[in-house]
Amino acid sequence: MFWNIYQKRVLAAARDFETLLWTWIFPLGLATLFYFAFSSLDTADQLDAIPTALVADGALEEEAIFSQVIDMLASEEEEGLFLLQRVDSVEKAQALLKENKIDGYYLIENGEPKLRVARNGLNQTIQKGFLDQYLQQKAFIIEVIEQHPEQISSIISQVMEQEELSVEISLSKAKPTSVLGFYYALLAMVCMYGGFQGIRTVTGLQANLSALGARRTIAPASRLLVMTADLCGGLTVQFSCLCIVVAYILGILRVEI
Repeated sequence: MFWNIYQKRVLAAARDFETLLWTWIFPLGLATLFYFAFSSLDTADQLDAIPTALVADGALEEEAIFSQVIDMLASEEEEGLFLLQRVDSVEKAQALLKENKIDGYYLIENGEPKLRVARNGLNQTIQKGFLDQYLQQKAFIIEVIEQHPEQISSIISQVMEQEELSVEISLSKAKPTSVLGFYYALLAMVCMYGGFQGIRTVTGLQANLSALGARRTIAPASRLLVMTADLCGGLTVQFSCLCIVVAYILGILRVEI
């Protein structure tokens, strides 16, 4: 009896176009719209490495720490904050700046790092912000050394301890993206629409709600058995719809979730 009712419920749910429209067809169309609307969302606000030059003359030896810090943020490819070029004179850096091959260059003047730019813009603002932050951190460290030399060892130990305790890990090999939130919300919507199957089950069991419910009320079958079979059948169809949507997102749209 259970399998007979279960099979009929699955067949009836598979023929219920109105429910399948919201639990299967509509999510597929919405996932397609997400793909075309948000495929370039991650790269829209992505900043490219800023072409920058560093005058590596004799004065740079006085600020070896600045050279190391900017090397940490620089890269020969497009992955770092700066696309750094080292030149041996201010004249070469100025020539690169006039030819618009760089957005600005750093040099050591009177023992302090300086920035030279030819115009104002976003890249120049980022370069200036980096220099200001470096000078602030440098002034703070010098102040601690001069006024509180006894705290130097404790500060260094705290920094080392934080580096040991803070380990960056990733739960997947996929790159971080802000687009996945929309697909997760879509899958959550499909799960929520599974309540439609519950509504169909209740409607088919109540005599005052449908003719099918009236016939089932007088049928010589256990109400618990009928309800369990109906719920299992609706759950099967709903789970199948969810699997189809997930397979479409992974296999057709090639979205890594």
